[in-house]
Amino acid sequence: MNNKVHKRRLILDTRAQIEKSQQTFLFDRRVEIISKRRLRKVDILLLEELPDLSGKKVLCGYGSKGIVALAIQAAYPDADVHSMEFDAPTVMTIEEWKIDNEMEQPEVQLVAELGDMGKDFDVVLMPCPQNTSRTLLAEFFEQARHALKLKGQLYAATEAHKDDWLRQLIKKEFGVQGTRLTMKRRHGFVWKAVKKKAGNKSPANRQRQHNFNVPERETLSFHTRPGLASHDNVSEETVALMDTLAPSLGEREGILNIGCGAGLLGLFLSAVAPEASVMLIDESARAVELCERNRINNSIENAHVLLDTPEIQGMYEESSSLVIVQNIDSDRAFGERALSKALSAVTPGGRLCFATREAPIWGALLKDDWQDIETERCRKLIVFHARKKPSCE
Repeated sequence: MNNKVHKRRLILDTRAQIEKSQQTFLFDRRVEIISKRRLRKVDILLLEELPDLSGKKVLCGYGSKGIVALAIQAAYPDADVHSMEFDAPTVMTIEEWKIDNEMEQPEVQLVAELGDMGKDFDVVLMPCPQNTSRTLLAEFFEQARHALKLKGQLYAATEAHKDDWLRQLIKKEFGVQGTRLTMKRRHGFVWKAVKKKAGNKSPANRQRQHNFNVPERETLSFHTRPGLASHDNVSEETVALMDTLAPSLGEREGILNIGCGAGLLGLFLSAVAPEASVMLIDESARAVELCERNRINNSIENAHVLLDTPEIQGMYEESSSLVIVQNIDSDRAFGERALSKALSAVTPGGRLCFATREAPIWGALLKDDWQDIETERCRKLIVFHARKKPSCE
């Protein structure tokens, strides 16, 4: 085993700039992590409790944003570290961090399932932020056990003030009581579990089905999964946009649905207007896989589903008479990216539509590039309609 201490700096900023507001964290006396973004408590908790990972095959689960994987790879160069992410922007950011820090590893993969990363891992690391769906985490723990080799170890951390739910998840999936490694009531908990039995249980079916009636065709049946909007119930945003847009669609409308999720809205509109051409895009590989499956299962031929990456931008520039942005309130950075894409995608005279609970924020952002801005209240949300200004065409 190589016990040499590797002292180095790991700068986590896409421009490799260090500002006065930076946060510094020393990992295992080996790596000084410097970031202008505040490191998440859940990531720090994981790093503080890890054993020596020299020569180990390590999988960093969804949600670590690459920070944990990069820190481990910098501290243990001979470790085989893998990072899995669902969304394309995060993968791009991690790859930029690798370049800035002159690192060829860890291996970063954009996947729809944790299970897509393979098997025989010595260690799986699972950050469990307290606002993450418990149903989604149950699915991840199931897949983490599948990814581990026999006697492989799971480390799970949460910054929640109580951890009974995490203990129960571990016991249900691993069949044994886990070991609580740390209990810092102000900061969170870290648990460890060991895979003691070979073989894997059949995965639980956590999908939900939602049906929609469209005149002159069979009932649409869409499936959703944990971690995507409208899993348990169809979201108010989806219903509000269905109610608002379906009656006004043109027969040959060109529609772009940004942030499509499982496709409930975009595929529904495709069925309502079968002569329209609809493109559904999302930054999440998990969402795109399920959306495409829903499209095929419902025999919707006038829709195309694509992963939202810079490579596809040329496919939708000035191609749509209607651009719909979904989940604009989920993340400010995503909302701003989505509005920028909408501006480049809409045709002259075309329109933008989205629903929000934060009308003042998004209304202010529309003023520079959009005109004829109108709003209406629908199902406790404000629905925006706007047209691109001629000066932006």
